[in-house]
Amino acid sequence: MGINSQGTAYDFGQLGSAFVNGTDAFYPPKGMVIVAITSLHATDTDFANSGGLISELDEHGNSPWITTEADAHGTGVSAAQNAHNDAGSGAGTNPTGVITLAGADANIKIGMIVEQSTMCPRSLTDPYIVKSISSTTLTVAKESNPRVTAATAGNLATGDAAALHFFENHGGQGFGGIQSTASNMQIPGGATIYGRWTGGKLAGGSIIIYFGY
Repeated sequence: MGINSQGTAYDFGQLGSAFVNGTDAFYPPKGMVIVAITSLHATDTDFANSGGLISELDEHGNSPWITTEADAHGTGVSAAQNAHNDAGSGAGTNPTGVITLAGADANIKIGMIVEQSTMCPRSLTDPYIVKSISSTTLTVAKESNPRVTAATAGNLATGDAAALHFFENHGGQGFGGIQSTASNMQIPGGATIYGRWTGGKLAGGSIIIYFGY
């Protein structure tokens, strides 16, 4: 049994389904989404590289479901900047709690959560946040005390710069998953995957798609 985003329970197929075989694009009925896909192919069912599986966006503009569309995700992760904090390493060092970005990014806003394993480790209870941002100079604080600059947990020299991730405080998209491609978006015969998709396209195989709201 599945439960859609409005909290209505239904058995897959109760609200409609379709058989798909071939490489034409497929879409759910208007106002609905695809909530499950079952592979009927003897081996793997393959999805196309572009348009193969298009994720629905959530209310924050994020793409929480498997997708093959490069621009289907939203701005929950506003940036993945290469950044460093040279504090304590010699001339031209940054003050404690100040991070130098590789480039300015207008998407970074005050209050966003900042994560990087050395400088700003992930915390569910008291994360680092953006205290101020001016061009490539970023100052961080802790969420529990947002007006006071907080020392970073560790420092990275310029040559050791690493990706720094930014998130909306509520509803920002996570990271670690990757966009699927034709070479890895495959469903073994008989398997079912679940999500919310607005359309798709096969590269080979056959499937049943199930609809929901």
